[in-house]
Amino acid sequence: MHKTLVDELWTCAAAVAGTIPGPLLMGVVFDESCTLWAADCGRRRGSCMFYDNAHLSLGFLALGVAVAGVSLATMLAAVACYRAPTAADALVVSVNGKDSTAAEMNRRILYQTDF
Repeated sequence: MHKTLVDELWTCAAAVAGTIPGPLLMGVVFDESCTLWAADCGRRRGSCMFYDNAHLSLGFLALGVAVAGVSLATMLAAVACYRAPTAADALVVSVNGKDSTAAEMNRRILYQTDF
C-alpha cells in the first residue's frame, strides 16, 4: 500500500478511537448514578430526574484515573520499546549512482550542491 494511504487510514483510526469512547463512557457514568428516571411513553425509560452526586463524582474520578492509567501504561510501554537509531540504521539513498545518507541529502538540498 502507499504510504500516504496508510498514514490517512492510521489518522482516521486514531480519530475514531479518540472521539467515540469518551462520550459513551461518560454516558455510562451518568446513567449509573441516576436515582430517579422519568417515565416516557409507558414502559420506556425517559430522562434522569435526580442524580446521586457522590456516585457521579466518584464515577468521574474513576474514569479519569482509568484514562490516566491507560495513558501512563502506553507511555511506559513506548519508553521500554524505544531503541535509539544508530549509525548503522542510517537511511542510505542512491541518487545518480551515488549512495548518500539522509543527513548528506539534507545538507546537499540546504546548500544546493550537486547530487
